[in-house]
Amino acid sequence: MAMSVKDRKELEALHREERTLTRRHRLAEESGNRQGWGIKIYTALQPFRVAFGVILALLGILIVISMGLTLYVPSSPFFLLLCCLCSSRLSMLILWKGR
Repeated sequence: MAMSVKDRKELEALHREERTLTRRHRLAEESGNRQGWGIKIYTALQPFRVAFGVILALLGILIVISMGLTLYVPSSPFFLLLCCLCSSRLSMLILWKGR
């Protein structure tokens, strides 16, 4: 039984699409195998992105506070504010002994 011209064209189009999809699938597998160790580590650490962000934000705040404490003038309002924010008794002792 002979196929109609329309069916033959559709069959050829389906064969081309199958070859294209097979080639894309093979290329995707090859590129997946070539991923570097950096991408693999990044993918493994994805669930911890929020925790890393919080830790880095706290580290930044700590650096700003420590820079402020190293540049203090005992009677400056900035130092008093830092002492109150840190609520450190040691900072308050340094403030009072510096007078």
